[in-house]
Amino acid sequence: MKLWITFLIVQLKSTYSLYIDDPLIQTSLGPIRGSVLNTGYNEPVYQFLGIRYAKLPDNTTSQEAQLVVDKWKDVYNANNYKPSCPLPENKETSEDCFYLNIFTTKLPHNHINTKRSVFVLVYPGGYRFDQNSVLDPYTFLNQNITIVSVNYRSGRFDVKDIVVALKWTKNHIEAFGGNPNSITVAVYNVGRFRISTADLFNEGTANFLKVLVMTVKDK
Repeated sequence: MKLWITFLIVQLKSTYSLYIDDPLIQTSLGPIRGSVLNTGYNEPVYQFLGIRYAKLPDNTTSQEAQLVVDKWKDVYNANNYKPSCPLPENKETSEDCFYLNIFTTKLPHNHINTKRSVFVLVYPGGYRFDQNSVLDPYTFLNQNITIVSVNYRSGRFDVKDIVVALKWTKNHIEAFGGNPNSITVAVYNVGRFRISTADLFNEGTANFLKVLVMTVKDK
């Protein structure tokens, strides 16, 4: 019995030694460093917070977000949430709010890609929700999927911002162990704040996207 317990402890230490260092992912844009979070699940959670997916165009009055394609050489530290898009009575907001977050319990290792299905969480519409706190991605991770949560502007640019984030996800999620051909976006609609699924498909995502609409009763 003592031998078996000792062996089990050694095995556990060996397993968790893979998670001591913060994960560094090589993407086509450049290296991105995340962090490891112990949430009480059977496996630690790898999280990459505040990854820029878009920016406003330079030298123009246009307010339409453009997909980020500029590459970087230095490591992009994705260890903290970025401010939400503007919300009333919320000081932690910014007009520069085109960021997404990625969560997973398994990353590619030794050139073996996990190709997990991707679940994109879009927080409820309207101006009443802090994008970084209203949805809990950790509750979904026991489904062996890769989670992406998205900051976007409520109002006339909501669908366009979300579509840009979805296209970024399509282009880069494979580096995080996700399957770019299996992406489902979960859209929460609250009261009169509703995101058109038809608009999502009309923006060039129909060839890779599935949509799950969840309605929350507006009290």
